[in-house]
Amino acid sequence: MDNRLVRVDDLLLDVKNPRHPKVGNQRDAIKALLADGSEKIAALAEDIAEHGLNPADLLIVMPHDQYRYIVLEGNRRLTALKLLHRPDLAKGHTSESRFYWIKESIGKHTNIANEVPCAVVNSRQEARHWMELRHTGERSGAGVVRWSAEAQQRFSPDRGTHANKAMIVIDILRSLYLDDIEFSEYLEMVSSQKLTTLGRLVSDPYVRSKLGIDLRERKFTSSDQKSMSPIKTVVVDLASNISVSDLKTKEQRRIYIDSIGIDTSSSDLPSLDKPVVPPKKHTTRKKVITTTTAPLFAGLKLDKLGARVPAILEELQRLDTKQFPNASSVLIRSIIELSIDQFYKAKDWNDKDHKNNRLPLRKKIERCVNEIDASKKDPKYSFVRRGVQDKDSLFATNTLNEYVHNQFYHPLPTELQTIAINYLYFLKALNDCI
Repeated sequence: MDNRLVRVDDLLLDVKNPRHPKVGNQRDAIKALLADGSEKIAALAEDIAEHGLNPADLLIVMPHDQYRYIVLEGNRRLTALKLLHRPDLAKGHTSESRFYWIKESIGKHTNIANEVPCAVVNSRQEARHWMELRHTGERSGAGVVRWSAEAQQRFSPDRGTHANKAMIVIDILRSLYLDDIEFSEYLEMVSSQKLTTLGRLVSDPYVRSKLGIDLRERKFTSSDQKSMSPIKTVVVDLASNISVSDLKTKEQRRIYIDSIGIDTSSSDLPSLDKPVVPPKKHTTRKKVITTTTAPLFAGLKLDKLGARVPAILEELQRLDTKQFPNASSVLIRSIIELSIDQFYKAKDWNDKDHKNNRLPLRKKIERCVNEIDASKKDPKYSFVRRGVQDKDSLFATNTLNEYVHNQFYHPLPTELQTIAINYLYFLKALNDCI
């Protein structure tokens, strides 16, 4: 592979681009990319017109003939460049006038590149590895690791925002509990998934006074272990089952923080064996479902669901999730599906549809959770229900299926922990109802 400058006119869009079905020519390739997201390409063109091409991101190309090259990686950028030079290539598309406007209003004041730095490969196969790293997820760190909300906040802190206030609190807690591995895991879950929710909570003066948080001085009024128990409970709650909708209003935040009790008699984190009792909505605290970082499903026993389910569960509980995230993810799905199959068998339910096809896992989960919680209101099963209703949810069967069937999907230990936490009571109910 070598790097060289190539004229825009000598760069060809890939008619076999994975972003769209195979097309016949260059104009069709442009149409296909515009159909896939014309607003995004227009925004990219505007940014290129104003700032130029990203110097940290080369196009990957392979020779087409003596002078021209096919772009394997960077087709959106090339499309944006070509439309900056020739907006008429978007003729007939609703975005055509937008590209004329960008060229006239921005492009005339800047030098739109006529040559592009490219990395030249000899074949598609040679480029495949680098394209997979860019487009198929983190791949355990080898691929593009996107910044978390925390990282974005550190790079560009917006003082006074919910995220900024949350980061202050998280930084303080990290320094105080540097050696507490279990609590540090909860902090990581909050910083990656619930940063703005924590920020909304600590932006409330009443909450800060109750928890003893001084944002201006970046400290807690007391670092005594017992006195810090309430803020630790808040972090565990957020990492488990408290969402932004539970803390939207001032009244909700007051009720929640009062329900903690600010009791300094114990500094222990809530455990699996002794979960916080779930009070009713608007009067007491929402149920906290927690477990330790390892093992998954700690304390859970599934002794009525056949011989294989408890055997798999025992093996999973021995695994270190950080060292074996892929094996853990596959076993999680196996336990859930096999448990449901055993429940169906115990209930003598038919697991086939009217065409005699086996029911999808989502449908079977839905029937089981409705059997367990006919009221559809028990908070222990709210995230399992969300997975049934929202295919993009972390708790959806789509996620469980990706663990087994998608070679590019790389589960994170924190997401496995979250799934296990919120499926635990569902699995326990399946076992207990037989």
